[in-house]
Formats: sequence, structure tokens, C-alpha cells
Amino acid sequence: MGAATAAVADDNTDFAVPNYYGRGKNTSVMERERPDYDAVGIHAGGFTLFPKLQLGVIATSNILDVPNAPSAVPPTSPKSAFGFLIAPSVTAQSNWGRHSLTVTANVQQETFTQFSSENQTTGGIRADGQIDVHDESYIDLGGDIERDVIARGGTTSQTTEAKPVPYNTETAYARGVYGVDRVRGTVEGDFANYDFLNVPRVGGGTVTEDVRNYSQDRGLGRVDYALSPDAAVFGSVSYGLENYAEGTLINPARNSHETRILAGANFDLTALARGEIGIGYVDREYTASSFYHPLKGLAISSKIEYFPTQLVTVTFIGQRLVEDSAFNQASGYFKNFASLGADYEFKRNIILSLLGSLERDTFEGISRTDNTASIAASGKYLVNRNVGVGATLAYTNRVSSIGAGLPADEIGPVYNEVRFTLNLVLQR
Repeated sequence: MGAATAAVADDNTDFAVPNYYGRGKNTSVMERERPDYDAVGIHAGGFTLFPKLQLGVIATSNILDVPNAPSAVPPTSPKSAFGFLIAPSVTAQSNWGRHSLTVTANVQQETFTQFSSENQTTGGIRADGQIDVHDESYIDLGGDIERDVIARGGTTSQTTEAKPVPYNTETAYARGVYGVDRVRGTVEGDFANYDFLNVPRVGGGTVTEDVRNYSQDRGLGRVDYALSPDAAVFGSVSYGLENYAEGTLINPARNSHETRILAGANFDLTALARGEIGIGYVDREYTASSFYHPLKGLAISSKIEYFPTQLVTVTFIGQRLVEDSAFNQASGYFKNFASLGADYEFKRNIILSLLGSLERDTFEGISRTDNTASIAASGKYLVNRNVGVGATLAYTNRVSSIGAGLPADEIGPVYNEVRFTLNLVLQR
């Protein structure tokens, strides 16, 4: 049972990527089963239903994610706010002897006592299935339909938007994995469609978000070769297409194709560590090449979990990837991200967590670099298998270094925020 957080969307489709490095030799604190506290669900034929309800309160020091700049035009100053959260969900999980299917439906509503523009309703339905072929071979199928928001203060949010931008997504994926002896091959394809909704403009009028609407098609091929039962090397190649629904002569559609090549290793060492490190090259080219500059360079995808004891899990994540920009003069940006977190099982039913992260976004085509640092401390207390309490205290600092002459809607957000959430979780 975890604390619900505000829905934040900045990047591309987040499909359920398989755990390539886990070999069953380690179990993280958050993965560990707790029979006395885990929900038992409701049996319904070949499925088990897991209903859940999260009720929470939210307090923030800067609801609008703006700087303290009383002399600016217009002047801005942080505003504190208090709100409520309600998030019902239900998961149906198959209990078949062969193959599997999981379907989850959820809704999350955040309502603030002031600043009604910040009220949000998000949610959706997602399905993930697996067809067992034999031993190490299987086929994954799935997709989702969701409503989400681009939160204030995000990399692609615009300071001229008077409220967070809602958008709808439809996604689908298929993945085939074939394993024999020391070799495992993976072929994957996915599709996603994004539809952004218009929002009011600061000072009056409307910010038209139609230029953000796009569809995405991606394919990936990967081969893993086991050097031992504990370690393997791999290589992967992915190719993706993005097609935007609208464009003009002044600002043509940001259609592009991207190739990414990664090579690396993964491992799972008993009672010590597990993870994967991939390093390679990414190349994104735009159809309107005379208007949008290409992005080429180093690509990184890594995750390492360290287990100093059975009660502590330390996790490092490092990424470098290309994302599309939402701004007319910028083709995209390199997202450089690193996080370090620790989960501590103080008692079987008390889990304490600490997470710090750094992100540096460098834009191509405009003189802008965004730096974001955040730290969060959280705790979960599992009263019994039906009731839990969670709390999170987080601090975020974001700065944007810009060059002269950028339009107002292309200037990045600059702010500090302290946010506290307290949640009651009821489940069956």
C-alpha cells in the first residue's frame, strides 16, 4: 500500500518493460511479500479482485510553481494551498494455471480549497497479458486508455498556461521473448496516441494545445547472452516514428524518426546486487530538417539495486535520452536524469524511504537549460491487511537558464516547492 501522488506526465509512453536482470536471487524491500499485511482480494471465478481506496490530504508551499519575483512583469509570488485526494481503484488478476491477465481501472481526484484551476481528475484502464509458450519463451500483450495532466513546473509546461494541461492517451504493445540455452531474443512493438486539450491563457484567451497532438510507433530488437547463471551481456536496437497532427509554414509539424543502439550487461548476485547498465548512441532526425535541428549523442539506460542487508535496498537509476519539445523554436531536448534512493524495512509493517534526484534538460534550437533537484522522505505503516497509512514530505528546486529573446511561452519554470501528503489506504 503506497501513498498516492499527483499525476505528472512529461515523457513518452511508459509500458511495462520486462525485468531483464532479475533471476530470482534477490528481493527488494518494496517487492517482498508480507502475508500478514498483503491484501487477499475477492475471488471471482478465474480472477481475484483487489479493490483499493486512497484518501488523502495535500499541503503545498507553491501551488502554482512560480518564483518569488515581486518586481517581475507581471509580479509573481508563491501561494500555499491545501487540498484533498480521493483515488479508488480495482485490479483483476487471473489465477489460471497457464497464461495470465491483469486489468486495472483507477480514478484520482485532487481538489484544493482555493485555486480551483489546479483541481485535477486523472485515471484510466490498463490491461497486461502474457501467453506462455514454453519455459523461457512467452508473448506479452497489453495497452491502456488514460486521462493524465502535464503538471505545472514540468519540462514541457508553459508559463503562459493558466492551469495544468490535461491530455488523453491510447496505447498498445506486443512483445515476444524466446529463450534457449544461453541466448534470449526479444522483439517488441508499440503504438501510442496523444491528444492534448486547450487551456486558458494567463491574462486571458486560450493556449491552443492541438500542435502537441501526435502518434508514436516504435519497434525494438534485443539479444541477451548469458556468461554465467549470474550475468549476461546484451545488445539492442530500437526505431521509432512520431507523427504530429498539425503544423504550419512558420512552425511545421515536428515529425521525426529515432534510432537508438544500446549495449551493456545485466547481473543478479545473491545477497549483494542486481541491475543492468546499457550505454549507446541515439539519433533523432526531423522531417522538417531546415527548421528543427537533429539530436544525436550518448544514450544511457541503467538501474542498479544494492542489498547491504535484507532489510535495506539502495537503488540507483541513470538515464540519458531524447524527448520532444513543446516549444516552437526547439526540436527537442536531451534529458539527463539520475536518482538515488533507499528503502528500509524498520519493521515488517513499517517501511521508511528516502529518494533524491537530479535532472538536467538541454534544449536543441534555443538557448535554454533546465535543472531540477528534488528530495523526498516517505513512510508507510501497514496496520493490517486492509488498512495502511502513508506520508511523504518532498522538496523540489527548479531553475531555467535561458538566452535573450525567448518568447514568454518558451521560458522555463523557476520555482521552489515543499509538498506534504498524508494518505489513508483501505483495501480488500
